[in-house]
Amino acid sequence: PAADCTIQSDWRGPNIGTRFTGSNLGASEELQVFKRAGISGALGIVASSSLGRSLLRFDFGQFNQLTGSGQFPVNASTTYTLRLNHKTHAGPQPTSYDIIAQVVEPPWDEGNGRDLGCLLDSGYANWTKRSSTDYWSTPGGDYYGSYTASCHFDTGFEDFEANVTPITNLWLSNSVDNQGFLLMMTSSIEADINYTDYYWKSFYSRQTDYADRVPYLEVSTTDFVKDDRANMQWSRTGSLCLYNLDGGDFEALPNQPLVVTIRDDAMNVLAVVSASV
Repeated sequence: PAADCTIQSDWRGPNIGTRFTGSNLGASEELQVFKRAGISGALGIVASSSLGRSLLRFDFGQFNQLTGSGQFPVNASTTYTLRLNHKTHAGPQPTSYDIIAQVVEPPWDEGNGRDLGCLLDSGYANWTKRSSTDYWSTPGGDYYGSYTASCHFDTGFEDFEANVTPITNLWLSNSVDNQGFLLMMTSSIEADINYTDYYWKSFYSRQTDYADRVPYLEVSTTDFVKDDRANMQWSRTGSLCLYNLDGGDFEALPNQPLVVTIRDDAMNVLAVVSASV
């Protein structure tokens, strides 16, 4: 991605009970998504849940150049898959839950904070502000809500994988401004009435030293023309594609009528068809 960071409302750190919503983690090697239930009891603290979400934004500049020049074919079969690699940590691993990929609405800054342990690096974006001058309309990030993709985790050690083709097509067609994804747990898990801890689900960020573990958007497509040769039957309309080889090289057919002779298994002529090239 061109940018990624974790935003959170956690109270971990040297002053338990203080929320570090102004912390920035844009330079951290780790992205986190989590929910921790509110704390109470001997500490004399009653608080709402602590939440962690991750922002990711991809730059389509080079991709648009490839598709625009025809070097990379884009058609109805093209799919886009968002992939993030699981990062193991020493804490408890959440199990049996979904992570939702939301479409971020306004621009945001990545920042250069990296202190995941005590959350002492202030900066932007963070839980309350998307830049040094702009607040999120809703703490935790503003997103459309009508465009989503999801990934289910059973053991919690799985990688994130979600088909985000409809979302990516919105960006490529300029129907929605590309401000990236917001990864979060479902609203039912994040709700304060859910007293279950979902700890930390961690992924490698774009800052990792492992080049093969950075988040990425996988593009799959087909550039071949499919005909009906497997289903050609008598009295049935179909398309048949031909390759013209000249000395082992593909050559364009001359711009003149093409005569096709159709034979049966015994090589008897069944029909002679003339077609334009």
